[in-house]
Amino acid sequence: MTSLPTANEINIYDTLDEIRACKYFLGKTIAEAERMLAELPDYHYADFAYMGPKAFEFYMQAVMNCVKAATDDDVIGALYTAITIRLIMNHLTLGTERVLDMIDYIIEHFDQFKGDGLYMGHMDLQASYTQLRDQIRAQSPVLS
Repeated sequence: MTSLPTANEINIYDTLDEIRACKYFLGKTIAEAERMLAELPDYHYADFAYMGPKAFEFYMQAVMNCVKAATDDDVIGALYTAITIRLIMNHLTLGTERVLDMIDYIIEHFDQFKGDGLYMGHMDLQASYTQLRDQIRAQSPVLS
């Protein structure tokens, strides 16, 4: 997908979560989305979790850029939740290979993310990402 996602590609089922994602992401370039995700990760990664698959695939580049530039674990904590939501809802079809590449990056560069390595005060992010990667690969054996 090379053009900006349309409202119908962000908001497929007209749920409140998709309406909110559309409100914040509609018309945003990769750079604009990246800034939003970096500034308020807990807020905007929730929107990322619920957008339609084509929009998700389009904004994956913004997420990857944001993760590579991140220096604390807030971004990867919020992203973990977003990917887990998509996995639970079976909405991780488009972009699965890129998600796995990003997870591999996070695991390999975990020392880049300052903080206590815990999310929500108790979740070991490094171990959780390893488990998430293995779960996605098990559900997508072609990518294993």
